Amino acid sequence: MPLAIKPRRDLIDEVQKGIITAGIAEALCEEAIAHYDHLYLGSAFGLTEAEATAFLQGANITQLVKWRVRGWPDHCSRCGMALVVEDYGWVVSDGAEDQLLHVNCFRER
Repeated sequence: MPLAIKPRRDLIDEVQKGIITAGIAEALCEEAIAHYDHLYLGSAFGLTEAEATAFLQGANITQLVKWRVRGWPDHCSRCGMALVVEDYGWVVSDGAEDQLLHVNCFRER
């Protein structure tokens, strides 16, 4: 049975404060994606568009907590050039925490 739409909550904040575990938050997000779409992650769980995009690309909730608290990477981990998260054009680096790549750098690898 699909999740019932509930009042908005902030899963990343709840994980940061220890209210729920990262595993529970990830399970809720995975279930929401299976029954709805990625937009539900923002409206129901308080993820920004960038956070939802990163989660869909493989970033885990623990990583999203770090980025929300400490700030997102501001340069490409491959070429070193500036990267503006709000402008998109980036992907989460495979297997490397705290790293984003420009889409073009990702394609060139």
